[in-house]
Amino acid sequence: MGSYIANNELYKWVRETNTNALQLNTHVMYIHTKFLLKDPLSNDPIVVTGSANFSQASTNENDENMLIIRGNTRVADIYFTEFFRLFNHYYFRWIARKLSEQGSVDFDNPAFLKPNDSWTEQYKAGKYKRKRVDIFVNMANADNG
Repeated sequence: MGSYIANNELYKWVRETNTNALQLNTHVMYIHTKFLLKDPLSNDPIVVTGSANFSQASTNENDENMLIIRGNTRVADIYFTEFFRLFNHYYFRWIARKLSEQGSVDFDNPAFLKPNDSWTEQYKAGKYKRKRVDIFVNMANADNG
């Protein structure tokens, strides 16, 4: 669902030139990342990343690897940013699919930008999105005293 938008010219090109069609890889057509983040906004973040899937084959048979990087806030920031990039990539495609399934466009859907400042309402004290922002701010400030 998240890898393409069917009516997109770029996807049509990717479909013709993917690793499966070129017989470069018969299992996975696209690069896929594997990482785990623990306390990414703290002063002591942990990033686990590499090629291993944590499957029987990846840990015992294949030439796979996994790194544990602790305390490097720059690395954690980069991976945290990548997490949100991927999340937004898939979320947008999910919204696009839902809109195409319902056959009409609901401009009140949060995927659409608002033409005025009404979008700020969701960030006021006590609202869900404000609470999410506060969680991230508090994570970053927790180790700073």
